[in-house]
Amino acid sequence: MLSTALAGVAGALLSSPAGAAPRPPGLGPIGLPGRLELTPLEHADLQTYAADWSVRHVLDLPFAVRVAGFVSGPGPISVTLGFDPRVLEATPVAQVASGGVTWVATTTAVRSRADGTATVSFDVVRPEGLPRRRLDASVVLPLRRLDLYPAENIGAPLPLSVQIDRPGRLERRLLSWSVASQTLPAAPWGAEVSAAWASGTVAVDGKEAGYRTPVAMRIRSMGPQPVPAGALVVVDLDGRVVTDVAVRSATVDGVAVEAVPATDLSRDTDLLRGTWALPVAVPAGSVMSLQLDAAPVDGAPRVEGLRLGAAALVAPAGDERQVRTTGRYTAVDLTTAGTPTTDGVAVGSI
Repeated sequence: MLSTALAGVAGALLSSPAGAAPRPPGLGPIGLPGRLELTPLEHADLQTYAADWSVRHVLDLPFAVRVAGFVSGPGPISVTLGFDPRVLEATPVAQVASGGVTWVATTTAVRSRADGTATVSFDVVRPEGLPRRRLDASVVLPLRRLDLYPAENIGAPLPLSVQIDRPGRLERRLLSWSVASQTLPAAPWGAEVSAAWASGTVAVDGKEAGYRTPVAMRIRSMGPQPVPAGALVVVDLDGRVVTDVAVRSATVDGVAVEAVPATDLSRDTDLLRGTWALPVAVPAGSVMSLQLDAAPVDGAPRVEGLRLGAAALVAPAGDERQVRTTGRYTAVDLTTAGTPTTDGVAVGSI
């Protein structure tokens, strides 16, 4: 797994004599010596869980690589990617840039291997007019992450590999990334947040405009652990047109929550933020429903531009339990983006 800074990594990625600096952990063997060099560039973590959610698996996924010396010899450079088709899919083209020139390389059909991985290949060919000198080429890998949610408990992803070679020559480089796994002290929790919005009217740049505030929120607990008590509901509104926001009541599966805590307010320039802590946990499969009030300022304020409203669920401070990546922890008013409205209310989540 490439978890260290990339400074100086190029030399460590290549074959090195005894006594040289070791390669970063997670990198597979490097191939035959030659003039080609292969260095990973941008990367991000890809996360999955064991089937019973007891183990978290992280694969350090590169977005791009740098190929040095790709025009220093005859013929194209062949690039072959090995990947887990459960978590990644190949795209039709790879993007390449070198010497101020950008172009695309068409990928081959995906092939399956006996070990469960798949491969896809493409050639990096020097474009007409690009000088034949030792230039680097930056290659955006033709791989796209699959949306695993809500079934991201597929076990450990298979290793990822990037191999480059010049066909017909003993010149090759290979990098591989393996998974780092961690046994969790507790299974993760997850949630999906949605909100309903109501309209008000303000003057923006001297013209009448609508401004929408949340009147209700739904927090659906996606498990496997409950959404913890103490998790925070955070509502952000434009403080120039709204003077107060508060959670007035809460239910879990239709049963009222007693002793609803007060909503904390804070202000910063044009931001009004209301923060409310869940007084009870929300079991997996259950829904917490909140009723909210937002009080407009007196009069008809005239403002330049508006801060759009948003409502989010945030993990409790200091909570070490893993939170699933549902992509649905924040709800925003999507009316202007075309969300259907009924009786002045729009519902949307992201």
